[in-house]
Amino acid sequence: MKSFFKNVLANIVAIVILCFVFFFFFIIMIAVSSMSGEKSVDVKKNSVLTINLKTSIIDSPTEEQQSIFNIKDKNQNILIYDAVEAIHKAKEDDNIKGISIETDHISAGTTQIDDLRNAIEDFKKSGKFVYAYGNAVSQASYYLGSVADQYYLNPSGGIELKGLATEVTFFKDFAEKYGIGIEVIRHGKFKSAVEPFLRNDISPENQEQLSTLLNDIWGNTHLKWQLQEK
Repeated sequence: MKSFFKNVLANIVAIVILCFVFFFFFIIMIAVSSMSGEKSVDVKKNSVLTINLKTSIIDSPTEEQQSIFNIKDKNQNILIYDAVEAIHKAKEDDNIKGISIETDHISAGTTQIDDLRNAIEDFKKSGKFVYAYGNAVSQASYYLGSVADQYYLNPSGGIELKGLATEVTFFKDFAEKYGIGIEVIRHGKFKSAVEPFLRNDISPENQEQLSTLLNDIWGNTHLKWQLQEK
């Protein structure tokens, strides 16, 4: 009986020590992360704010990788709020004379690009210049870069303009072929999230709502292009 209690006590002590070690390690990681956080930037005269979109534009820190071991990957993402704030501050900073947009390899959604574009539009009210440059310019890159006063393209580069489209993948036949049972409860014709498991083609209701969405996005971006050209 004594050996039993000794083993139980030893296991409890081991668990407590292990928890303490993990907690101590976690505190160290937080301290290291905070030390490598924001640093004050000394902006020199006649500086240019460069918007380099090789980094990913994200909406929230929760979209970043959650592993505590990915410390060096932290600077690969930038919050859309921070990007917009930087543009707003550059508008008021007399040391910054303009913005240079590098539009290659853009990694941002349509809404995020809209936010950046609107911020740059507001920046231009200060009278400062905005230039854009690209090598291989995608449709999203061109949309953002079109806000610039001048858009420079590498003589060997190109621009890809192809409109907007969406695709729906259907799994009904696949499930039936391999004996996979699918139970769905749906109310309303426009509840299309489960349609891929119920149909082999797109429903008129889903086609209507997807077309409305795409036309709204395209109409909004096309209008801004026209206004910029004027």
